[in-house]
Amino acid sequence: MKMTFVLILSLLTFSSQSQGITNIIFLTNSLDSAKANFIIIGEQHTSAANPKIVIELLSHLNSECDLSTLVIEFSPSEAYLYNKFLATGDKELLQGTIYAGTINEWTVFWEQLYSYSQNLNSRDIIKVVGIDFERPQTFAFAFNELLAGKHNIPESYDSLNKYMQSKAFKENHSNRFPTEADKKFMTEIRNFLVKQTSEFHSFDSLDVSFLEHTIDNHVEGFAGNREKELLLNVNKTIPDNENIVLMLIGEGHANYKTKNFAHLLREENAYNVISGKILYNKSELWSNGFRKLNTVDELKDKPWKVYRAQFLEKIKGNFSFIDLSDYSDLSRYYDYIIIASEQKGLTY
Repeated sequence: MKMTFVLILSLLTFSSQSQGITNIIFLTNSLDSAKANFIIIGEQHTSAANPKIVIELLSHLNSECDLSTLVIEFSPSEAYLYNKFLATGDKELLQGTIYAGTINEWTVFWEQLYSYSQNLNSRDIIKVVGIDFERPQTFAFAFNELLAGKHNIPESYDSLNKYMQSKAFKENHSNRFPTEADKKFMTEIRNFLVKQTSEFHSFDSLDVSFLEHTIDNHVEGFAGNREKELLLNVNKTIPDNENIVLMLIGEGHANYKTKNFAHLLREENAYNVISGKILYNKSELWSNGFRKLNTVDELKDKPWKVYRAQFLEKIKGNFSFIDLSDYSDLSRYYDYIIIASEQKGLTY
């Protein structure tokens, strides 16, 4: 049986300096040696804490558990750009990505991961896998980079690339949530790649996996059957020989509610799922274009608000793991929480 440890990060927070995560041993103590293990952390996408927690967990799990794969809630093309950046250190590649291209803290994260990778053997270098819907402009940036410096490029590939670099293309396709025009375009791209499969090897050093993942991408948009489609992509793209994988994904997917990603993943008997999310204490988040303060004291929903005082007593430092196995009415939602204290919102 393949041994896969997948860490899905979705509601993480991080401060400007790595300050340590208390009780991080909880992760390794929760692993099942007889199954593939998915450790899920839900992220809110609005806190500067996220990239700092991720870099610490990546380095910890890489050194202690041989982690070698990071799965992100982004497209195969975005993953391709991150992988090439980690291989080359070329910062221009980050400009084509959604997060690192616009958010300062995520730019720093990828630079830190690149620096960390310089001390690893080639077999230990962390690889990035994208499992979410495609954004045409990100795909166009990655496709252009894929062809850069290649010789004997098939005319069909060259023509497509020239169109995607045109003003008309950029005016008709966004880099936000996919419009119907964006979905239609990516369907046409997948059909094109299927027909041109025989040309994959017609020029040297083509990253076939990037194009194959694009063809096999089950997620088309933000809603619909996205939870099931994300699961299909995970099962399709996680290498069978990996021992540990870290997955970064949104908080809503990490909840054990029926039909959510974490719930669907846990239903598959081959996996040991460990899912959690972040709560904040005196931390800033972005909301509708402005910062707001979000604290544990503001918990108002049952059963969470019942435990506010207990949670606050368990805070030790900036990031604190709390095992929810002793909170039966909470453990049906998550296996643990991380409380992030004194954290800032993202900056652009």
